[in-house]
Amino acid sequence: MKQTFTDISLVVLSVLYLFEVDYRALTVLNWVGFVIVLVVLVPVIIRAARFITNRVDGFQQWKQKRLDRKKAK
Repeated sequence: MKQTFTDISLVVLSVLYLFEVDYRALTVLNWVGFVIVLVVLVPVIIRAARFITNRVDGFQQWKQKRLDRKKAK
């Protein structure tokens, strides 16, 4: 649960940073901020994708076991 709140807060802070940046006058610090946002968001997106695929696989296995039990009866 703590990991989920951390991920959500990092995404929110990253999005808020992207809204705050003045894109007409980018500086070196803005580019550093963009790199930090990428470093934060890429692992969060990968972790979310793994979580979703694991859930889908688990549901499909559960569904297959349920069908197998029905066929066995």
